[in-house]
Amino acid sequence: MAVLFTDNFNRPDGVIDNGWVEVNGGTHSLAGSQLNYSGRGAANPVFLRNSIGGTISDVIADTKQITGAVWGGVFGRYQNASNWYGVVGRFDVGYWALWKYVGAVLTELGTYGVVGTTFGTLKLSTNGSAIQGFVNGTLIGSVNDANLTTEGTFGVFSHQNVDGFIFWDNFEADGTLTAVGYRSLTGVGI
Repeated sequence: MAVLFTDNFNRPDGVIDNGWVEVNGGTHSLAGSQLNYSGRGAANPVFLRNSIGGTISDVIADTKQITGAVWGGVFGRYQNASNWYGVVGRFDVGYWALWKYVGAVLTELGTYGVVGTTFGTLKLSTNGSAIQGFVNGTLIGSVNDANLTTEGTFGVFSHQNVDGFIFWDNFEADGTLTAVGYRSLTGVGI
C-alpha cells in the first residue's frame, strides 16, 4: 500500500483547489492551514471529495468541531449521496462513530469515547468487504459488508443545522495506484 494523496492544507487562505470538489453545496474554505466548514448546511451532509487513479484502502484525517456542528468526518467508497462508508464525530450526541450509509439507510456500526474540541485522528479502512473505523488509533467498529465493494471517491463531510465550525487537517488516502500522473501537495510524485 502506498500514500496516493495527501493534503495538509498549508497554503494561502481561501480557495481549496488541489482537486477537491464540493457536492451538495456548502461553505468550505482554507483558513489557518486547515480546511474548514462554517455556517449552516442543508438537510443532507455536505461532501468534499477527491477522485484519484487508484484503489483506496485507508482514508485518514484530523477532525475537530469548534461550535455548532452536528457531525463531520471522513468517507470512502462514495458512490452517491445515498451510498458510502464513513467515520464521524457525532458532535450532537458526543461520541465518534463508524457509519454505513447504503440505499439512503444509515447504520451505526460502532461508537467510541467522547468528542471534544481537540483534533481526533479519524481513519476509515476498506479492504474488500472488511470495513473498519479508527479514532486516534483505537478500533471503534469492524464489519464485513459487501454492499459497497466498488471503488468510489473519498474525502471529508460535514452536516450542520445551526451555525458553527468544523475543521480538518492532515488528510491522507492510502491504497494501490492504478493510474499515473497524480501528485500530493507534499511534493512527492506518485
